[in-house]
Amino acid sequence: MPYLETNTKIVVSKYSIILFLVGLVTCFSNIFQHYIYGLVGKRVMNNLREALFSVMLRSEVSWFEERGNSVGFLTSRVVSDTAMIKTVISDRMPIIIQCISSILIATVLSTAVNWRMGLVVYAMMPCHLLASLVQVRSAKGFATDISTSHQKLISLTSEAVSNIRTVASFVQEQEILRKARLALQEPMRIIRMESIKYGAVQGVALCLWHITLLEKGLATFENCVRSYQTFALTVPSITELWSLIPMVVSAISLLDPALDILDRETQIVADEPEVPFDDEDRIVGHVAFADVGFSYPSRAKVTILDGFSLTVKPGQRVALVGPSGAGKSTVFALLLRFYQPCKGKVLVDGKHIRDYNLKWLRKQIGLVQQEPILFNLSIRENISYGNEGASEAEIVEAAMRANIHEFISGLSTGYDTVVGDKGSQLSGGQKQRIAIA
Repeated sequence: MPYLETNTKIVVSKYSIILFLVGLVTCFSNIFQHYIYGLVGKRVMNNLREALFSVMLRSEVSWFEERGNSVGFLTSRVVSDTAMIKTVISDRMPIIIQCISSILIATVLSTAVNWRMGLVVYAMMPCHLLASLVQVRSAKGFATDISTSHQKLISLTSEAVSNIRTVASFVQEQEILRKARLALQEPMRIIRMESIKYGAVQGVALCLWHITLLEKGLATFENCVRSYQTFALTVPSITELWSLIPMVVSAISLLDPALDILDRETQIVADEPEVPFDDEDRIVGHVAFADVGFSYPSRAKVTILDGFSLTVKPGQRVALVGPSGAGKSTVFALLLRFYQPCKGKVLVDGKHIRDYNLKWLRKQIGLVQQEPILFNLSIRENISYGNEGASEAEIVEAAMRANIHEFISGLSTGYDTVVGDKGSQLSGGQKQRIAIA
């Protein structure tokens, strides 16, 4: 073949081996790269989830009653928002680094082949930069709106599932589905508009890119094509990089509410004051409310208690009687320091409850609410909840005193029976007796 040089096979073989070795190195380096980024992303996500959940558990009860802290919203913060940071680190960062590396390498090679052509190519870069800035600004607001719309759906779903018996009893399944469809209409409208905008911006950017090949007679056609083709190979990298940057910016903006939760300081700190108490120490049980006034933070204008005073001696049984909303449950909430009284004092054994270590104080008090909620654990674990060191004999004795031991013994798995979500496998009376135990 006359158009081939005599050593063509040798040259082809040499470069084939070089390309094979480069591909082999690329294969192992990619595996190592994705493994490292995946590991880092997973650990960051777990640490962030643990930190968020820890802050939520330490927050005072009134914080959960605020409008923006429903079950659906908080679940979305812990699960969805933290998963976004893993996606950015594990899936997006390796690609971003690869894109930047390929652009830098192509820049060096293109400039080395023909520096004039390299400069011409870069002359059009401000147009691409402008297009990317438009995308970043629009994507940031776009992602925030979509997240807000989907959080409404998450909240609706959480409430419907949690109250499925009420929904079913009133035959409201179709109404819930109708509300879900309405909640999804706004995200769909935003997605359509932003898709058109992104397509237009990308189309203009690529059009401007392909008109950069100019011929001024300052370079040979061969070097001009080489320089352009070297840099043109990075067009997918640049396009992908510009599509990833808005996603990363959006992910960071979505983390703002979660970071606000992390920065929040609880108003009632359970670990303070750090007063040493022995495990054998017990409160005597003398409780006094002295001229206590209170309004719930979510309804500050509604007075619940005004000048309330009460003294309960050790061993004395007291029943609070009154209409709904009179403040009976509020009295116990103040005793457990779920809230801070607006005025007055709550004393236990003659000592202000603020002077007690809150964790230690709550361990001395047993509370059975009007609607007892059990955890999706065994009966044994529910009875010993808060006192995990309780022996089997103590658990059985508590069940016998609550008159529930015979029922538990009649179950096929006894105390190992799982009660279901919120005790759904038990009747209301059975749940109350287990809570009393």
